Amino acid sequence: MIYRFIILFLALVIISSCSDDNSTNNPSSDLTGTWYGEFYTETDSISYSCTISEKNGKISGTGDLSGVLIRYSQNIRESEAKRRKTSVEGVYAYPDLSVKFVNDTSNHFTGVLSEDKMKIDGRVFIYFTLVDSTLEYFVTLNKQL
Repeated sequence: MIYRFIILFLALVIISSCSDDNSTNNPSSDLTGTWYGEFYTETDSISYSCTISEKNGKISGTGDLSGVLIRYSQNIRESEAKRRKTSVEGVYAYPDLSVKFVNDTSNHFTGVLSEDKMKIDGRVFIYFTLVDSTLEYFVTLNKQL
């Protein structure tokens, strides 16, 4: 009888040690953190940074988009500066992600997370009234450590 009790007790100890306790095991997403990238040409300069977190495929955080567009028309230089700094939201399904400014569909970022999860190769879309168009720029965002 005592052997049955000892065997039952040991079985319960082994079973309870195999259980999964998620209360202390809450790993952060690969996307959580601050990301920064920039793009320059003779006429355009773009910088984009975001501090985001991701849970269950939903992205939230803050973003900062700056852009300067310079165009020449009949030897007259025209320029437009754009700055957008506000909340961002998006979706993530490894490796693809899309981030947009809240209540603003004309300025956004789409990209693909690298295998080492330290950069996002993607495209920034910015609407400039100077050309009445949304322009696309290829930008690599690097994870800031």
